[in-house]
Amino acid sequence: ATVHSFQNASNGMATGLELEFRKELIRDLRLGANASFMYTDVKLPEGGAYTNMQRALQGASPYLVNADITYSPRFGETQQLSAALVYNLQGPRIQSVGISGLGDVKQQPVHTMNFVGSFKLNEKVALKLQVNDLLNQPVVFKQEIPATGEKDEVERFKRGSSFEIGITYNL
Repeated sequence: ATVHSFQNASNGMATGLELEFRKELIRDLRLGANASFMYTDVKLPEGGAYTNMQRALQGASPYLVNADITYSPRFGETQQLSAALVYNLQGPRIQSVGISGLGDVKQQPVHTMNFVGSFKLNEKVALKLQVNDLLNQPVVFKQEIPATGEKDEVERFKRGSSFEIGITYNL
């Protein structure tokens, strides 16, 4: 079995930029998007078992992209529908730091799409429906092999789609 342990570097660096866009296309229909770009770097001290002395921070994606389209009409004074399709792209990130000549294990980019809907019946009662991970794309991990320059797939799984149904009552 694989054994994971943790060791922190004495310092690291992270810098980034985030852009956001919102636009009402027509009445009650909005489009939104945002993107984050991040540069991270850590230099590790001599004498460790790690393969790369300098690398990105473990767990940090160099980019994240989100987009949504939302329809939210009102019906009378208190009733309101809200239906949104939400897309997310998470860039590759180090899941496990490589040691003993093997490269880092990186989670490959992950695409997800969710549907979130709600209907406010009155001031006190609202219904909600959420469907998560409509795309059900596999989550893939690959390990760099420095000696050959190849990347071998070491793990793959699907989270599966799921849904939530709820009712809210405000006192």
